[in-house]
Amino acid sequence: SLLNDLLNNFQVWIISNTTESHIKSLKSKFSFLSQLSGIITSERAGAHKPNPKIFQFAFEEANADVTSSLFIDDGYGNIKSAENLGLFSHHYTKFDGLVDFLHTNLEI
Repeated sequence: SLLNDLLNNFQVWIISNTTESHIKSLKSKFSFLSQLSGIITSERAGAHKPNPKIFQFAFEEANADVTSSLFIDDGYGNIKSAENLGLFSHHYTKFDGLVDFLHTNLEI
C-alpha cells in the first residue's frame, strides 16, 4: 500500500490542529496511526497551522529540517505558510493527484 511504501522509506508525521486527547481517541479507532513516526498536535506545539511555530516545533520533534521534509495538506493557507518557510509542499485535493505527485517526486 502507499502508506507502507512511505513508512518503509521515510519518517511519516502528522501535524494536526487538535488536542492530544483527540489523537488518543483516534488511535483507538485507526490502528495505522500507531505505525507513524509521530503526531504533532497544535496543543503540544502551542500553535496552530498555518502559524510557522508549529512547523518549527515539528522539525525539532522529528529531528528534521526544511531541506529534508515534504508537507502535504488540504488547506491552501497551510501550504502557503509551509512554502514561505521553504518547505517542499503538495496541496492535496484528490487522492490520484497525491499518488501522481509522490510517484513523480519520491519515486514511490
